Amino acid sequence: MITRRAFASGLAVALVSGPVAGSAQQVGRVHRIGILSSTDPARPNENYVTFRDRVRELGWSEGRNLTVEERNIGPHRERLAVAARELVSLRLDLILAAGGAEAPQAAAIATKSIPIVFVIADDPVRLGLVKSLSHPGANVTGLSSMNAELDDKRLALLKETLPKLRRVGAMWNPVDPSGSSVIRATELAARALNVLAVQRPDDVSEAIGNAKKEGVDAVMILGTPTLFPQQRRIAELATSARLPTISAWRQLPEAGGLLSYGANIRAMFRRAADIADKILKGAKPAEFPVERPTKFDLVVNVKTAQALGLTIPQTLLLQADHVIQ
Repeated sequence: MITRRAFASGLAVALVSGPVAGSAQQVGRVHRIGILSSTDPARPNENYVTFRDRVRELGWSEGRNLTVEERNIGPHRERLAVAARELVSLRLDLILAAGGAEAPQAAAIATKSIPIVFVIADDPVRLGLVKSLSHPGANVTGLSSMNAELDDKRLALLKETLPKLRRVGAMWNPVDPSGSSVIRATELAARALNVLAVQRPDDVSEAIGNAKKEGVDAVMILGTPTLFPQQRRIAELATSARLPTISAWRQLPEAGGLLSYGANIRAMFRRAADIADKILKGAKPAEFPVERPTKFDLVVNVKTAQALGLTIPQTLLLQADHVIQ
């Protein structure tokens, strides 16, 4: 993988790694963070590792001045509600809720006093988590990638890669809490491209087969959280079916899909750790407006393009943050 910003990023890490590690916290008190996640508990999630690493950089040391209680439940509302109440009973200082809308919603129902920091893909106002982005109020704040708003950009990238593009299969999960808003945004953004809804992400093989039968030219995986664990499977099946793909998540092209464009999720989890650090030091969640991503990544898999008989335009390669050869 070629990373054109690798040298600059490495230099930045070298410059900041020394002082941040030495920022000591209150040694006399052990703070407690809970992590409530609706991601698949059977799959390791690098984003929570990123969060904990950043917390450590900020001077919090598990076993010395910090305890972390992690609950990876999956997208099961009843089990998340039970886990949220369990975490609240531990008298935590803060809850990180992420992986989908269900986790922060469960946490917000379980407590009106413990600070909650969320990382989600959907609109937190629509979900009822905050009053507004600028003034969240109460005990909840966080970050939203607002994934649906980027679908028009992803479709434009597909169009640039496939000039003869006419039909796009939009893979989504109809029962995902964010699914309805995402598909509406996609339809509005891409009406001229005749977007199709492939509505069986729970059976990825059937979904890809249906897309092929419908004669679509490419498949766009919408940013509904329940599709995140399926990226590798989707990439393998779509490439085998000779269908170009684009996703919100870089895990798709890394697994053999064609393109991804979306918020840098690791950067969002690092920022969530920064907010958590300030709250643990006494700041109030209401003081932090809900943040939107500032870093976006375009990942291109040239090897997959060649296998599909496609030529990636030079203009797109120059835009790419990462190129997989």
